[in-house]
Amino acid sequence: MKNEKENKINYKLTIIKNIDLSKKFYIIVGALLFVFIVYKNAYIIDQGEKAVVTNFGEISSTWNAGLHFKVPVVQSVKRYSVRVQKSVFGTANGGDGQVLSAYSNDQQIIESYTISITWNYDPARIEDVYRHFGTSDDNSVFETVVSPTIQQTSKALFGQYTAQTIVQDRAKLDTALEKKIKEQLQKYPINLISVQIVDINFSKSYENVIDGINCNFDA
Repeated sequence: MKNEKENKINYKLTIIKNIDLSKKFYIIVGALLFVFIVYKNAYIIDQGEKAVVTNFGEISSTWNAGLHFKVPVVQSVKRYSVRVQKSVFGTANGGDGQVLSAYSNDQQIIESYTISITWNYDPARIEDVYRHFGTSDDNSVFETVVSPTIQQTSKALFGQYTAQTIVQDRAKLDTALEKKIKEQLQKYPINLISVQIVDINFSKSYENVIDGINCNFDA
């Protein structure tokens, strides 16, 4: 009789231990799952970045630098650098990019030219950045949107100056081009810091004429 009671007690103790182990197991699994969910939905926005938060595709808020958490499934986060960047438009003949060409006021052919712009996304209009330029991880959309403006504005401007002025007074041309492009890009959420004409290549025939004039002058 005594052994039977002891067996029952031991049996109950075993059940209690198993229940305790099960509870501990579920607590550990739950804690690990919680940590995983927090880790997967935590976002650290660096200095020089801003983020747009959307609820099922609709913009709900923006985040500044710091630690943030998004709601799983419901929210998506797209971060943007608001640091100063540089983009180059145009390439020399034979390059992989788009060749920009134009005519001067005296009908000299500019076979190719390159323009460099220094810019950054406007932190105060980061929601508009999302609307205009989407969620691509590079600046391909930005360059696709802005490139036609750069091309059309520069082409029209070159047509206002003679080839000699373009060659000899590049600073004047840079200033005029920067002013025009800033006017054209006002509707976009970007800060245009500077515009510079990096390279201009006239037709070979015109360059030969310039070389001949320079040789005569030197002589």
